[in-house]
Amino acid sequence: MTGKTKFLYLMALLLCILVGLATGLLWKDLPLVAFNKEVKLFEVANICATVGIGIFIPLLVKRWIDDSKSVKTYLAEEIKSMITTLATVQQKIKSGFESGTITQKDKDDINYIFHTFELQLATFREQLKISYPSAEKKQVQKLLSSYNAYKDFLTGGPLMISTFTTIDDRFYRENNQQYSSFEGHLKILIHTVLKY
Repeated sequence: MTGKTKFLYLMALLLCILVGLATGLLWKDLPLVAFNKEVKLFEVANICATVGIGIFIPLLVKRWIDDSKSVKTYLAEEIKSMITTLATVQQKIKSGFESGTITQKDKDDINYIFHTFELQLATFREQLKISYPSAEKKQVQKLLSSYNAYKDFLTGGPLMISTFTTIDDRFYRENNQQYSSFEGHLKILIHTVLKY
């Protein structure tokens, strides 16, 4: 809890005590209402506890749920940003296939996009580790194996050889399969994060 929240709870408690005192003082002045003087202290405490639980617990639970929801939404947005980054690699391959040629600049751009993606993945891992430390290792291992398969296909395969200047149908199909597999892992991760 922040200091401001603690202060607000303290002020609410003091206000309840003041209202209770004022009600007790005014109660004597009400002529038509008879008050049972045999009420025990624990019964009064029980009523106060019940009212306190009825008021403060829903507020705390609602805040906890809202905070958790905002973290999940933020993590899902991070994954969507990674998908967008990775889609630029797919776009480079597609434009190279359609034009019938791929240049060294396109290959350098692909390497740079993978570097950018790895930076995004590192920050996502840190955020996931803070918010959901028990789930981080399991989810990231699946993601990393899928990512490495796709990256190795492009950067460790024939694409990066200087004599590779034309993207043929076979390479384009294989790339689409690898990309779809990895993109699928990212989309599944969005659903997994939202279920935490």
